[in-house]
Amino acid sequence: MLCPVCATVLGPIGEEQVTCGHCSRVFGVLLGIPDLRVSDGPYISNKGDWDKARRIAAEYEGSRFVDLVALYYRLTPEVPAKDAARFTEALLSAPERARGTIESWQALGADFRRDTRFAEVGCGTGPMLVATSGRILTAVGVDVSLRWLVIAKKRLEEAGLSIPLVCANAEALPFEKSAFDIVAFDSSLEHFADGMRAVGEAARVLAGPGQLLISTPNRWSLGPDPHLGVWAGGWWPESVTAWIAKRSGALAPVRHLVGSRGLQRWLTDCRFGSIQITVPAVTPVQLGRLSPGGRTLARFYNRSREIPVLRWILKRIAPILHATATRSDEAFS
Repeated sequence: MLCPVCATVLGPIGEEQVTCGHCSRVFGVLLGIPDLRVSDGPYISNKGDWDKARRIAAEYEGSRFVDLVALYYRLTPEVPAKDAARFTEALLSAPERARGTIESWQALGADFRRDTRFAEVGCGTGPMLVATSGRILTAVGVDVSLRWLVIAKKRLEEAGLSIPLVCANAEALPFEKSAFDIVAFDSSLEHFADGMRAVGEAARVLAGPGQLLISTPNRWSLGPDPHLGVWAGGWWPESVTAWIAKRSGALAPVRHLVGSRGLQRWLTDCRFGSIQITVPAVTPVQLGRLSPGGRTLARFYNRSREIPVLRWILKRIAPILHATATRSDEAFS
């Protein structure tokens, strides 16, 4: 790994810290997870994140993944109880959704091979890392939240996986050029401080012809907002969404949504080729969790995806976008 400040190879990771021999910057380490961030995350300062991560780490031994998630929400009373319950349910079922996302990426040409070097940026509690196990050679999980990475470590441990985790900003990845064959942004691009810069960082750490895989909420979706539940939430000004969140007792989401055209532009400007952007199907498992009316609407949506003109419309207004793009050697020679 590299120092995110001066891009020098870091020394060995100690139990409590790792030091850059060039710029003398000292980075903290918790439960083997190095903190290589250069700026705060979207919801909490790095100091506040460390305080919460330490409290979760103190309960790590002898706790289950679900126990640490429950502890996190007890330590975060600003999240209403009803939202905490909903978020917890989503976290527990996330590996299943991640497998569906992988299948959608593969339909667009994503190439998961046994010799693949894989990095997920914005890995959260690690469901995608669990879903890719057995498909690839090596993986690493990156997230700006140390507290969530401590919980991710427990999820991976329970899955029998030993995957390195790194706390870092998506816009300043602490890896050498051409370090990976696939970089994935699964429901994380919208949370990065600078989405286009993060796409550029992905291009830097990818070896040609490496692939960037993206799943992200659509800025111009007419459906329920993924964070607030209101219809067409991405169309509203931030001041309005903040007011809606406050009225419902929820936290206002910190995000930077992008639509299909904006995403295409970012990928093109960062010199990616073979760009494929689509809207994913509602899976049978997801259908089973919907109301009868919701299932009818979802089936109509799935059928519409098969009709070219309707698929073109859905790319503009559907809730979720899936994308793949290839970084060529020629573009970076």
